Amino acid sequence: MKKGFVETTVGFFVLLGFAAFCWLAFQLGEVPFFGGGRSYTLEAMFDNVSGVKKGAPVQVAGVVVGKVAAVGLGEGRRAKLELRLDRDVKIPADSVAAIKSQGIIGDKYVQLSPGESTTALNDGESIALTESAVDIEQLLSGFGFGGKFSGSRTYDLRAVFDNIAGVKVGATVQVAGVVVGEVRRVRLNGDDEGAEVVLRLDQSLQVPVDSMASVKTMGIIGGKYIQLSLGGDEELFKPGGVIVDTESSVDIESLISKLAFGSAK
Repeated sequence: MKKGFVETTVGFFVLLGFAAFCWLAFQLGEVPFFGGGRSYTLEAMFDNVSGVKKGAPVQVAGVVVGKVAAVGLGEGRRAKLELRLDRDVKIPADSVAAIKSQGIIGDKYVQLSPGESTTALNDGESIALTESAVDIEQLLSGFGFGGKFSGSRTYDLRAVFDNIAGVKVGATVQVAGVVVGEVRRVRLNGDDEGAEVVLRLDQSLQVPVDSMASVKTMGIIGGKYIQLSLGGDEELFKPGGVIVDTESSVDIESLISKLAFGSAK
């Protein structure tokens, strides 16, 4: 009798533990039968979802409200994301879904920007407004090789230097660290000594005639670029104008040679 009671008790706790395990598995697996529909799914179509993985977080105002349930191809060979969201989170019909990065090279996630519509999206419906992932390689290529600064929204200025060693076509032109153009051409300055650099600049940039152009280096041994120090004159350069106030490239080898052997000369 006592032995049978112990066996019954052990069996009861085994069944209870198994039931608890199954319930937990269903909860974590988001099975509606047991989960009570604690989440729902929305779809979103993008031109580019590069870097987005299954399980990536979905955020609203920096708060995680769901995750990416699936990544695949939809109609028209566009990328389709299935977003599994918490049931308590209501998404207005005019909301925007955007692919964002955590930092410059961080993991990708989906950011939802709720709209002002009083109609909320229901389970299985689609978010119509989307912003695709930014292709960093393509963006950098645009800065480095002329994809960004071309066409009618740009204009050219010239700058004459005594030495432009290390400056290459495609090098950036910067103002206060902001890229505003690129080097389009490097050539000898006619019959005069020195070299001429043609700068292709964004049309929105206004350059006073007393501005200075300097050849700078990114770090100690980095690539060369042109830095514009804008002046205060009211008169502005017109397309094709020449910047004559310039600072040439520093010859590192000559500088080291002077420092090392200058006292012996």
